[in-house]
Amino acid sequence: VIVLSDLLPRATEALIRRQPNLTVEVRRGVNKDLLPSLALGQLDFVVSGTPTPLTDDSLISTVLFVLRDTVVARAGHRLNRPGSLTIDDVLSERWIFAPNSIQRQRLDALARSLGRKEPAVIVESDSIQFRKAAVEGTDLLTLLPPNYVEREVTAGILAKLNVSEIDWTTPVSLIRRKASEPTAAARALMAEVRRISATFQWN
Repeated sequence: VIVLSDLLPRATEALIRRQPNLTVEVRRGVNKDLLPSLALGQLDFVVSGTPTPLTDDSLISTVLFVLRDTVVARAGHRLNRPGSLTIDDVLSERWIFAPNSIQRQRLDALARSLGRKEPAVIVESDSIQFRKAAVEGTDLLTLLPPNYVEREVTAGILAKLNVSEIDWTTPVSLIRRKASEPTAAARALMAEVRRISATFQWN
């Protein structure tokens, strides 16, 4: 979602300013759908969270930056208290996530590994702004990179909850085919993606 809401729009805007006659197509999807399309040459490249190594030897992945997740709640949430929380404290809460998010998959897997029930996800949204607003106004929890909520935390609107079992990082990578040379337009957009990614301070 950060890729769609921030990185790719900025990279595309920068490229079009320099080359206004280019046409850019951006597709949203999950790795299990995007990576086979990339391998078949239907896409020029993919920018995605890559929590596990690639299994397709025809593809090559380069890490752009790393995201670290933290549990986020409204400042007045009953769990916003001094000290660390346990995973049981948060598994019983209700959550909001992006559809098919890696964070939700990890939380569900952690719950199952501990013999616990998967947490209740009652709202899904691709929009980080919507998820933050929903958490501000309810007792829903979510997982976000700390930098994405610094303003709200400083203002006393949101709180970062310290859950000892949740200390996850996700590399965001640029993935392309090994054997084929990208088009000039694709190379130019990838260069913008790398340039802008270098300014990110997420972990």
